[in-house]
Amino acid sequence: MRNIVNKTKASKRRFKKAEDIIKKEIEKSKNYLNIAGVIILALDTEGNIMLLNKKGHRILQYNEGELIGRNWFKTCLPKRYRENTYETFNKLIQGQLELTEFYENPILTKNGDERIIAWHNSLLFDSNGNVIGTLSSGEDITERKRAEENLKDSEEKYRYLFDSAQVGLYWSKISDGNFLECNDTFAKLFGYDTREEFLANYNAIEHYLDPNARSELLEEIRDNKEIKNYEIHVTKRDGTPIWVSISARMFENENRIEGAAIDITERKIAERELQLERDNFINILNSTREKGV
Repeated sequence: MRNIVNKTKASKRRFKKAEDIIKKEIEKSKNYLNIAGVIILALDTEGNIMLLNKKGHRILQYNEGELIGRNWFKTCLPKRYRENTYETFNKLIQGQLELTEFYENPILTKNGDERIIAWHNSLLFDSNGNVIGTLSSGEDITERKRAEENLKDSEEKYRYLFDSAQVGLYWSKISDGNFLECNDTFAKLFGYDTREEFLANYNAIEHYLDPNARSELLEEIRDNKEIKNYEIHVTKRDGTPIWVSISARMFENENRIEGAAIDITERKIAERELQLERDNFINILNSTREKGV
């Protein structure tokens, strides 16, 4: 029992010593702490809050001073992070881990919301060089992290739609005709099994059957900002000619064309055959008239 009492007294003395040091620092930096745009947080070696500025109380949704003396890990961290974070904190205090100056973790507000904070940390020492706690500044990056997650989700959804589209989708350079990106559908249109193989080997400039076709295509996009259902005659990987219908937009500043393509070769063949049939019919009709039938 006496040992427990002694440990409690020692803990209180350490707390008081740390509190006195921090109070002195507060007096020196009071104006800075109150106007700082970031959270300023000091913990003793037990993780109790010795200092939390107005910004910190406001973000955590507590009245100013309400959190002083309370345990940071038990009060201000979501349950799933408490044990591991406190264990890391303990090892830092005991010198078993090197201090990581920057890290991110969620904190728990009074009403149960979570905010993500990016911390810059340092150790606090007394005049004898003993560790008496930690001093941290924290920036609320919740909105930025949410924006990043939303962007990631959007990119993943776009990638899924891009890869699974039933039409060929692509990005190509304006300057040299090299392809920057495409889906497998586009690669297979030109006789390649995968987009990787296509991107490594196919250059548009080399496959136009009409040497002037590409410059005419670029001019059409520049004049109209975009093209729809523009027909071009090109060759596949093995030299087989195909007709492709292109819809595209140009991003001149990025040296990029973004477009979609479908193979219309069968339609063009059918149209040509139909035209031959029409021409043949007209020839027969004209021949009949000339003979006076």
